[in-house]
Amino acid sequence: MTKLAIVFVIAACLPAVVRADDLTPAQDEARIVFEEETSNALGEMNAQCGTKAAITVDWKNFKPAAWERGIQPQALCKLVVTEIGYMCRDRPPYKKALAKQLKGVSCVFAGVQPKQKKDGTNDFTRRNMSFAKGRFTLRMHGELVNVEDNTKFTVEKTIGGE
Repeated sequence: MTKLAIVFVIAACLPAVVRADDLTPAQDEARIVFEEETSNALGEMNAQCGTKAAITVDWKNFKPAAWERGIQPQALCKLVVTEIGYMCRDRPPYKKALAKQLKGVSCVFAGVQPKQKKDGTNDFTRRNMSFAKGRFTLRMHGELVNVEDNTKFTVEKTIGGE
């Protein structure tokens, strides 16, 4: 198979990627700030965990008005990435497991599970985190709390057998 054919096959198998020119100016501006503010934490996490994970974000679902006040989406995602890095640095059994399993982190705006009347302090945040098929997913919302502790809880519950 020629190199061109291999590149075509690989490109055909990749999921659709949102290009910057498909975003509104506000979405693109938020994407640029997000990437600038999370890149160091991602690099540190990859170094600590021995991974080559990337962060994916569904920018087409970003609504600037929803994030005008309070914590910014890049801060939430950075907390997740940083906590996973700390788990690798400080807990060798988790580093070993994460090095094998972690393929990426998704910080998404779509699919946020709503608050419920009976929720305790962490229930809403935990309901909006998951770790499956090598991907840690955070469904971002400005009212998430204790993101670091809930990231650790989600990883421990999923790969730690707790």
